[in-house]
Amino acid sequence: MRGHEDLVQARLEGWPVGGVDIVVDGLPGFDRRGKAVWFYLAVDRGEAAALDLRGCYGLLVFVHAPSYELGWSIFDRVSEFDLLFFALCAPEVVVRFDGGRIEEWAV
Repeated sequence: MRGHEDLVQARLEGWPVGGVDIVVDGLPGFDRRGKAVWFYLAVDRGEAAALDLRGCYGLLVFVHAPSYELGWSIFDRVSEFDLLFFALCAPEVVVRFDGGRIEEWAV
């Protein structure tokens, strides 16, 4: 996973982090959204089991994947951490977890 160290450092320095996009085969980075900073973490295919998402504690997290199958393992791993809200966005489906329940919509 690339970009995680920057997220952790920003949180330690007190940056107003609004949320995180985890992008399969993407590029790491961050940008401003209003007064908050939004981070992009890049994940390689097959890397889900090794993800350390403690830096995402209490944040909004969106997983973006080129397919449901690739995204689900990351979404499942994300569910092991105490996040405010998380969702999987793939071309064929959107899945969200909020308040202890999973909702799914075909696209």
